[in-house]
Amino acid sequence: MSGWWSTAVRHPPAGVGWRHATQAGMALPLVLIFAALLGYQAMVALGGAGRVLGQSAALATRQRLLITAERQLAVVRDGLSGLLSAASWDGSCAGSQCFDSRCTGGYCFQGDFPAGTPVARCRLSPVTHSPWADPALDVWETPSRHLSTIQDGNTLLWVVEFRCFTAAAQPLLEVSLRADAPSGERVLLQALWSTAGRHSWRLLSGT
Repeated sequence: MSGWWSTAVRHPPAGVGWRHATQAGMALPLVLIFAALLGYQAMVALGGAGRVLGQSAALATRQRLLITAERQLAVVRDGLSGLLSAASWDGSCAGSQCFDSRCTGGYCFQGDFPAGTPVARCRLSPVTHSPWADPALDVWETPSRHLSTIQDGNTLLWVVEFRCFTAAAQPLLEVSLRADAPSGERVLLQALWSTAGRHSWRLLSGT
């Protein structure tokens, strides 16, 4: 056997044993491996921190979006009394605020309520989803089937659905509102109102 390895093994430096010499030769590779592991762990930690920061920013955006959507729901609520006095939900309606099965102008009614009949005759159609979720209507992508505004740079779309009457013969209206942020976050709210006030409120989704 010849070469550096055989020389190092057979003739270590004076005063240094064979075992000490070979351990010294292995020290540099071990240090490099250890440094590589530390670097990898640092990269993983930074990547995790970046994801956490991104998630926190998205959550903050959704919270601001939800506040904006709630404010707009209050604006819509304030206009419901005037809407009820001018709107109609029977087939003879010819104005700009007619509730119908096509959600014309953002006003929806999936049911039957002939003009001049008692409120007890009002019937909702046995549908399995709300008008805004009906792919055939596609209300969010059809400007003539929703109302809209811009608030704080966010796009707010909503529809008002006539849901027949309460036990006290008061018109019952359901407002579904979608809020879209420029960064892609979205929330969908729904509130049920009558002339007596709000009956319920719920967050349907948030992305």
